[in-house]
Amino acid sequence: AAQVFSQRVGAIMKRIAVMSNNCTPSIDREAADTGQLCLFVDNLFDSANGNVIKPTPGKDLRSAVTLTSPHWVFWSKALDVLRSMKYETTKKIPSIANWITTIQGLQLICKRLLKAGFKYILLRNFNQDPIEIFLDQLEVTD
Repeated sequence: AAQVFSQRVGAIMKRIAVMSNNCTPSIDREAADTGQLCLFVDNLFDSANGNVIKPTPGKDLRSAVTLTSPHWVFWSKALDVLRSMKYETTKKIPSIANWITTIQGLQLICKRLLKAGFKYILLRNFNQDPIEIFLDQLEVTD
């Protein structure tokens, strides 16, 4: 699912929607909003999945969290955006609430680790796969 919400897809969708009034066939200009959502979700995943100390161009959020990294500003804005989102259904869908909880947890963990003297935090190390691999290795040694 994350690949669908990629930076490239979002940017292309926004560009085509804006340029399409001069072209035939065209797509609805509101597709630019969908493109913006794709870019937001891409940044959201990047912000929780940093695996390099120094950011690569255009992917600042896919890097380590530091005291001055752009994660803090993005997370603050992301919480506002997520809190404003609504589903067009009566069913409870936990995705948005879970992202809010995840961001709040990441903020808390990062603040505590940085305050304790860590220079940076690579959040990919907190993802499920590395933790499962670590726990599997513990079971093998027992």
